[in-house]
Amino acid sequence: MKRLPLLFLLLLSPVCFGDDQLAIPSDEVTLKEMREVLHGKTDFVDRKAKRLGNKVLQVDCYLSIAGYFDTFKKVTSNLTGWRDWALIDINLPQPAQSDYILQLHDLLENNPKIMTSVFSFNIPFFKNHRSRSFNTTTTLGDKSLLVVGETMPAEKSAVKRAKAFMKAFAGDGQSPTIWVNVKAMVEFNSWFFYEALPEKILLREVGDRLTYLAQNYQREESRRRSGASVATSIAPAKAEVPHENQ
Repeated sequence: MKRLPLLFLLLLSPVCFGDDQLAIPSDEVTLKEMREVLHGKTDFVDRKAKRLGNKVLQVDCYLSIAGYFDTFKKVTSNLTGWRDWALIDINLPQPAQSDYILQLHDLLENNPKIMTSVFSFNIPFFKNHRSRSFNTTTTLGDKSLLVVGETMPAEKSAVKRAKAFMKAFAGDGQSPTIWVNVKAMVEFNSWFFYEALPEKILLREVGDRLTYLAQNYQREESRRRSGASVATSIAPAKAEVPHENQ
């Protein structure tokens, strides 16, 4: 099994959940769910969020994007390349919309097993750059890609833990399509953050970012298929990582 960064987890940030609460379904079950939501659709995002009580939020997202699944697996398996393409415009709000609460600044590789996100919150008293490290594991199959991620413990964190998984398959349409399902659960230490993130805001923070990620991936796929080289790195220059004090 390989390791790679789970950027979708960064969109939520760091679970005191049992595995049964975020059980990973079989490929057959996931594909059945995907067909019900994504069949016949391209460049489509469907997302839902709900409160489970005890300061726990759950997010469930489905995406269908134009692209080649074999290339998708290669791109997302390139650990060091994520910070060059995945963060493009990730903090840019839609026209006439306010800035996002969560601002993503960088994605750093500590070692092959641990990734660290550098971020800040666009609210008073929380604007300093912070960081959170997490472990991710990916399984590459002939017809599927599975990524599972869970944050590492951090003291003084507003969020206790989070656990998420992503499953991806080739879509069943006539044109090359990629289907993606992302599910995550987040447990907060603080009632403030739990109450300050109504479902509507959470869905905007996650849904818009998934749209940007899909667009960024498509640009990277086109670049690779054309054989063009990367001119410069879009991500910020690597700097000292702040203490993990989210």
